[in-house]
Amino acid sequence: MLIKRVITAIVVLPGIIFLIFQKDKLGFSIAVAVVALIALYEYLEIVTLICSGVISKKIKALSYLTCIGIVIGACFQSMPGIIAFLGFNILFIGFIVMLDFSKEHYIFDVIAQQVFGIVYIPFTLSLLVLIYTFDNGHLYVLWLLFVNFANDTGSYYAGTFYGKRHLAPNISPKKTYMGTVGGVLGSVFIGFILYYLFFHSLDKALMAIPCAVLIAVAGQVGELFASALKRVAGIKDSGRILPGHGGMIDRIDGLLFAIPVLYVLRILGL
Repeated sequence: MLIKRVITAIVVLPGIIFLIFQKDKLGFSIAVAVVALIALYEYLEIVTLICSGVISKKIKALSYLTCIGIVIGACFQSMPGIIAFLGFNILFIGFIVMLDFSKEHYIFDVIAQQVFGIVYIPFTLSLLVLIYTFDNGHLYVLWLLFVNFANDTGSYYAGTFYGKRHLAPNISPKKTYMGTVGGVLGSVFIGFILYYLFFHSLDKALMAIPCAVLIAVAGQVGELFASALKRVAGIKDSGRILPGHGGMIDRIDGLLFAIPVLYVLRILGL
């Protein structure tokens, strides 16, 4: 499994870095939209298992269209556009309830899961597109990815070799307190080094340390959240699209919680 994870990373990572450094807002937005659609598909499949019912084609179609619309809004740097698509999603969900209520008694369970899923995946990923459109946005996106990667790596090795006390055994038996500490330390180290290399400022690099801590903690909460979601659905992985990693959600679960943190930090002047 570890060998597959490494091979997948070696194959995929150079392409991601190349895309980020192209500074092509449209190309980056298309890539994010593809990731969002795949992750949303996996999420809706998980929701099907949780709700013990079939999600209608209307709800799926609305979800995918909303996903694309939200990312388009982000590509044009339009937060009002993003909010508008969120509003349209809720409006059309209302029409679907009117049409299907008599046939599907569990419809409100599905609707609640769908609305949350739109915020959880495409809205969050749209913030990554907005970050990319800011000044030096490509560097911040790359910084976030490597901080998140360091979080995963540090957590894995610290937990494997030193982890004894489980952090949340009911959700993820492999998560330990030492793994959490290792992930945070890895994020701080990589976050500090890369920030200094990217921006050549020791003062700003030092300021990036608490930011890396926040992103690491958010990322680990995101991983536990996704693990809880899969546990309720009774599955191990969200999909099989990435050999050794599982599905798209398995790969970006930490990022989905870390992206909003970096977005707020950028707004505040990081």
